[in-house]
Amino acid sequence: MKSLFSLLFSCLTAASVLAAGSGDSSTGVPNSNANYHLKTGNHRQKVTYAGRLQDYLLERHPVPDFDIETLSASPINHQQLEADLDHDHNLRRFLYLGHTKFGKPDMVLAAPLGQAHQPDGARRFVLLTAKKPRSMESQGFVEISNPKKVMDIIDEGEGPGGHDLIPGHVLNMHEIFDELGMLKGLKFKGT
Repeated sequence: MKSLFSLLFSCLTAASVLAAGSGDSSTGVPNSNANYHLKTGNHRQKVTYAGRLQDYLLERHPVPDFDIETLSASPINHQQLEADLDHDHNLRRFLYLGHTKFGKPDMVLAAPLGQAHQPDGARRFVLLTAKKPRSMESQGFVEISNPKKVMDIIDEGEGPGGHDLIPGHVLNMHEIFDELGMLKGLKFKGT
């Protein structure tokens, strides 16, 4: 009987240690089980992807009361970006902006950084591409002045919910890689 109690106690202790070490998004503890590779890109497409973000936002709010400025330097280092992206994998904050090119099985995303607003009230966003199998690459950063309406779009945004993924959907980290797994590139005859 004593050995059965010891075995039960050991199992419960091991289970609680494993649960505590996995990260808890409700407490803001970063989740260390990222299961993806983050690269820092060369930012050649930064202006293109910033333009896509602006076009999408202007579709939603034809009379803009915000400005989008591309940042020439990275406001955070690679480790800080990784920690920011890993903060809560269940939080929907990645605005889907389409593919890098027509027919490519990848994604262009914009996400607000978790750091506090700038002194003038602006908010910084990272521009990302996501590719198979589980890879993300930062493509640069933008700063959005007067970001309240932009944050409302993200907060109120819907995920694909079993439907086709379209620009404007807002995804969490899990949904990004689930959707990537379903994307197939287009192949044309003679290519």
